[in-house]
Amino acid sequence: GSVDLGGGFFEQATTRWGYSDYKHIEYEGGEVGTTFLVQGVEGRAELIQRDRGGWKGSIGGQIMLRDFEAIGDEAFVPANTTRSLALFTLQEVALDPFEIELGGRYERTDLTADGLGLKRGFDSLSAALGLAYSPAPGVRLGLNGSRAARAPSAEELFAEGPHIATQQYGQGNPALRQETALGLELYARATLGGAEFGVSVYRTWFDDFVYLQDTGTVIDDLPVYANRQQG
Repeated sequence: GSVDLGGGFFEQATTRWGYSDYKHIEYEGGEVGTTFLVQGVEGRAELIQRDRGGWKGSIGGQIMLRDFEAIGDEAFVPANTTRSLALFTLQEVALDPFEIELGGRYERTDLTADGLGLKRGFDSLSAALGLAYSPAPGVRLGLNGSRAARAPSAEELFAEGPHIATQQYGQGNPALRQETALGLELYARATLGGAEFGVSVYRTWFDDFVYLQDTGTVIDDLPVYANRQQG
């Protein structure tokens, strides 16, 4: 929903909420093999700023709660909960023929596997800065820089068991750190005679990148894949 705020610094408030109650059953022959149960709530609220001389933007928050449980032979991830709270902003400033865009996001994520006695918490900070220049109508040149951070998922942290659908024995790593990436992009766009053209070059540098790797060992006749990380 949305609400018009009238005068003042903000002109509109918006919010979106969703609730899910998901049940997934995998059968082996005619019998129940594994049951997956997921309950979750996700919400987002945002305040839209009034345009003030070419300066506009928004600030907001987001919350996510998820409870996961798997029951059966393929319960390769133990019961766990994920709680996430984030604050973010996006700001745009038009200084013809230039434009500046700035974004930032802070997120706190807590993941708990009570059956294993494990709990991890992550503070993630992401930000981006964009500079654009329009030397002529329909032509735009720009440079974007970003720093993104991601907390590992419950599956990456806590998995331990056979996953028949992928024919793998999965192993999580409770010691995983958050994954980060630095990005740089240079682009040019143009609209000429009703046609649109665009070209860009970009590069991303990852740190503590999370990935699955074959360990070369076998458990329950399945190759063991472990979650690891590196640059």
